[in-house]
Amino acid sequence: ALPDYVPFAPCAGTPLAQLFPAASPAARDLLAALLRFDPAARPSAHAALQHPYFAEPPAPAPAARVPVVPKRPPAAAPP
Repeated sequence: ALPDYVPFAPCAGTPLAQLFPAASPAARDLLAALLRFDPAARPSAHAALQHPYFAEPPAPAPAARVPVVPKRPPAAAPP
């Protein structure tokens, strides 16, 4: 037996629509799938990218319009 094991009773979660009211139904469906407790029940990365959420407008911005964070200069070595 595990000495520090604490059993938890199952409880209902907060609906994603309540937590993310501005998210589309497809966005909430994808989020629910990605947050499933059982890893075997979660979609693969490939399956997740096929989700209808990624076909919703707005379309992604062209790469040329995506801001780039400038790289920091390397930290100076300690003396």
